[in-house]
Amino acid sequence: IIHATVLTKDGQRMSKSKGTGIDPMKLIETYGADATRFGLVWMSFGGQDMKFGEEPMIAGKKFLNKLWNASRFVLQKTGGSIAADFPAAPQIIQNASMVESVHAVIKTIEDCIERYEFGQALHTAHEFFWHTFCDQYIEWAKKQEDEETKQVLGATLIAALRLLHPFVPFATEALWQHIRKDNWAKQLMVAEWPSAH
Repeated sequence: IIHATVLTKDGQRMSKSKGTGIDPMKLIETYGADATRFGLVWMSFGGQDMKFGEEPMIAGKKFLNKLWNASRFVLQKTGGSIAADFPAAPQIIQNASMVESVHAVIKTIEDCIERYEFGQALHTAHEFFWHTFCDQYIEWAKKQEDEETKQVLGATLIAALRLLHPFVPFATEALWQHIRKDNWAKQLMVAEWPSAH
């Protein structure tokens, strides 16, 4: 239920005695713990066997870089004053659309996790963060200076950190510690899951 059988690229079962196993510590040394975790979850889809390759770890490193860059942009844009909550009724259509997208992705990821579909949950979170948030919303927000957009930027980043924490815990915790406010949970790992409404 929780993870697939990990196979080599040519479909053999990984085995210490056969010498087909991979030392996870070497992967962590090469790619980092979060990128390695990202890669393993990325390849996992329910009970299916998965052929191991290092490409998903490379993708994980790129994703973590995207996460840091997006966070840095939001911090600069908001002057470090990040809001955890969305505006009650956004007036700008792009902001309202972003809030709807966040609520929808929270629900989808919750559903995946409840069904133990961790790979699908990560794919959904990745698609949302990289494309919906970074490629579309942040690119639009770069030219905006209103307070509503800054609030939505901050609240979306906070929601994203919470959603991504089970998959890339070290990077998200480091970012949380950098931006958290006094009234927020001291650690992201004990912060509330974002609300889907």
